[in-house]
Amino acid sequence: MTSLHRLVGAWITMLLLGLSACSHPRSVEKLEGRDRGATADPRGRPEMPLNPESPLVVDAPAKLLRPGAGRQIQEALRRKGILTQPDDEALGEATSDAIARLQRDNDLAATGFPDAETLKVLGLEPGEVYRSPPDEAETEKLKRKLESEARQKAADDERLEEKGEKETEARE
Repeated sequence: MTSLHRLVGAWITMLLLGLSACSHPRSVEKLEGRDRGATADPRGRPEMPLNPESPLVVDAPAKLLRPGAGRQIQEALRRKGILTQPDDEALGEATSDAIARLQRDNDLAATGFPDAETLKVLGLEPGEVYRSPPDEAETEKLKRKLESEARQKAADDERLEEKGEKETEARE
């Protein structure tokens, strides 16, 4: 399987997992002794790091939303009386907190992310809120960008390491 297929497959898997209903414990844990790479922020919300070597998740959940979907979610939260002051960002802190409150009130996993069950509670259709998976050209462009960024970071790290070695030598 090519890396392009893995990337698209992983994106679809991540999207489906994000859209599935979840009513199990609300914490990020190790899976069978293997660290999944996930951590939790101070509020207990899951965070997944972006790994340029293996881009399996988007670097910001709001990037999964269609343009204008953040405002739709905020408006639905306002209609339910949960969000009083909308954020400038699609999934800013106030919006994520309001989503988490709605999820807790409806016995859903309080992730602060608008999964399919949460969207249904808000009266929204997931297909109208989420983007479609990227096509092959978009995926290849993203792959090239991430590879370029990884090469640049490695070169920057190498330059910093050489500079540090020279400074150490100069002090001795």
